[in-house]
Amino acid sequence: GRIGTVKVSSLFVKNRSDIVKIILGLGFRVWVDLKFHDTPQVVADEIKAVKDTGAHFATIHLSGGVEMVKAAVLAADNLSHWSSGLKVLGVTMLTTIDKKIMNEELRIPGEVIDQVLHLTRLGRNNGIAGVVCSGLEAGAVRDIYGPEFFIATPGVRMANSKRGSHKRVVTPKEAIRNGSNLIVMGGGLLDGGPEMAKQVLVEIEEALNRGR
Repeated sequence: GRIGTVKVSSLFVKNRSDIVKIILGLGFRVWVDLKFHDTPQVVADEIKAVKDTGAHFATIHLSGGVEMVKAAVLAADNLSHWSSGLKVLGVTMLTTIDKKIMNEELRIPGEVIDQVLHLTRLGRNNGIAGVVCSGLEAGAVRDIYGPEFFIATPGVRMANSKRGSHKRVVTPKEAIRNGSNLIVMGGGLLDGGPEMAKQVLVEIEEALNRGR
């Protein structure tokens, strides 16, 4: 035939909903981290598909602009931020991007934190429940938007761990002290095994106890 490629978006999410159900059945919250970035209607359809799975969080790229953000939030029925149901989190700048990459490859001038705060403001003003940003910017986001705004932080590694492709990295303790609600450590834990997991739990507990 003449069709070589078929693009699947919301249909893919719906057909993979079984894994979400399994994780929910184990008592965990589910974050569908597909970082949607498309036209407003396509992103709305994708968010609706994620919502149907019963997941708690879904991500969009805030660089998709105001109309895309509004469409995602409306599709999630997330206008009151912390109503029940799916929460939309906005990705600011990937932790694999540093100032050099942002300035030279993406042609965005200035400092990374300024771009993160700009995109956070765009998202917050249009209804998102929180953002995804590195721990280096989490403190500034928390100071501006207060305790109810959700912050998820990828690129978290123990001090003695490999960074991989991440450029903007913090430890679990630093992320929590800077205001992160959720830290992402998949690669670091897989590389370090059970012993690394124990060290991470100790560091998290220390950070939480110090904040009490």
